Amino acid sequence: MESLNAYIPTKPIPAPEWGSRSASALLNDIADASGSNLNPASAQHFSSPSPSEQAARLSSVILIEDSQTDVFLVKEAIAAHSLEVELHVMDDGEQAIGFIAQIDADSSVVCPHLFLLDLNLPKTSGLEVLARVRSSARCKNVPVLIMTSSDAEVDRADTATLGATAYFRKPPGYEAFLRIGEIVHQLLGGSSIAA
Repeated sequence: MESLNAYIPTKPIPAPEWGSRSASALLNDIADASGSNLNPASAQHFSSPSPSEQAARLSSVILIEDSQTDVFLVKEAIAAHSLEVELHVMDDGEQAIGFIAQIDADSSVVCPHLFLLDLNLPKTSGLEVLARVRSSARCKNVPVLIMTSSDAEVDRADTATLGATAYFRKPPGYEAFLRIGEIVHQLLGGSSIAA
């Protein structure tokens, strides 16, 4: 199996747009994607459906990950599995906790369909983010897929205790990493494949 380093792009991957954006702006974009105020340019789409089809078919996925390489690989997995998702990226745990708090505070905002959560995040750990999701009045039942390089039994046990839906250990190879797309598809109920 080839090393993942062989697949790291030679050009730098742009930083996530969400790093400097407020949680409020992110919430507006997710509401737009759910059909409240459709704004097709608000987030990255992996296909080109019409605005009405887009609102009906896209699943909103929040990726909380500070590694640009891993963000790139998740995007590759989504594309490789032809998943109809709108992916929003947050690069630290503090931002994710603020985002969840705003969802709880505003009942007009729709929860995402899935959280993809790294454990090793700046500012606030992935375990703290997971605990906050599970204590959320509105998002407590949203699936959370832990994606981490750790294979430590304590991390698996801690995430299970806090209610993680699934655990994906980041593999060293490109092809193996793309399998995360299959898991995302399953956690979204199998309804996110492009027609």
